[in-house]
Amino acid sequence: MSFDEERLVPEGAVEASLQEHVARYRFARERVKGRVLDVACGTGYGTAMLDAVGVDLSLEALRYAKRHPAAYVAADAARLPFGPIFDAVVSFETIEHVPDPERFVAECLRVLKPGGQFIVSTPNRELWSPRSPKPLQRHHVKEFTKREFLTALQPFSVQLFGQLLLDRRGAALWEGKELAKRVLRAFLPIRRFRRAALRRLDELEPDPRYAVQPCGAKIPAVFVAVARKA
Repeated sequence: MSFDEERLVPEGAVEASLQEHVARYRFARERVKGRVLDVACGTGYGTAMLDAVGVDLSLEALRYAKRHPAAYVAADAARLPFGPIFDAVVSFETIEHVPDPERFVAECLRVLKPGGQFIVSTPNRELWSPRSPKPLQRHHVKEFTKREFLTALQPFSVQLFGQLLLDRRGAALWEGKELAKRVLRAFLPIRRFRRAALRRLDELEPDPRYAVQPCGAKIPAVFVAVARKA
């Protein structure tokens, strides 16, 4: 199975993408305990980091995931085959892909025990799809601003964190970069540069640029919410 722009395979990922993804799972690992569900677990590297149960709709991804020691179930994120048995649910870079975000959030809420945590991330629409009425990433159904993301998580009590925190100047430069990429994609073939091999994920030296942190006054490229069920 090969790395693509939406599903990370550790052996084929560029290091920046790997750092960003692994940082989210490290953040979750520091906060979760008990029984954990990883919704849209993809290739399973993060599921194993959390010692979680992984759920994904892609049978190809789950076949690959079995390289990582964890339990995996083929299921739709909008119809999870569980009752309220989990102490924590994590789902990273998923909500922007689902056709019904409200149903997705409701399902994650339903399978949590009272007081359980839902840790969820999504790209900041204002940076990733600037001045566009629809997502520029072709795999995304709906992207979220900060207000929209918090509204989607209204059933929960939410703490908001972020990755790649930018000041207003940095955010403007990022927006310009994304607009330039939109033009380049229209005229140039896409090339991907991949590493031939990577160390074990636990040996990957964390890059502080990708750490999940409180946002403060800065603008995150990626929102990460820690949401608690009443």
